[in-house]
Amino acid sequence: MKPYIQEGGVFGKLRDKIKFREVEVQHGLGNLVLPSGADFCPNTAFIKSEPHAAKIRPRKHKDKP
Repeated sequence: MKPYIQEGGVFGKLRDKIKFREVEVQHGLGNLVLPSGADFCPNTAFIKSEPHAAKIRPRKHKDKP
């Protein structure tokens, strides 16, 4: 969503965390529906998505040899 939020317009309002939390998933279709009634197709979100690099933390072992 980040590119769409940064562009502004109807999705720019989602910069406000309170508004972002009001977004719902449309049952059966998976569309993201904003409080204003605007919706966002999940296929578009997937096509424009980028992999998220997970932060990998080294394991802490209590018993070190």
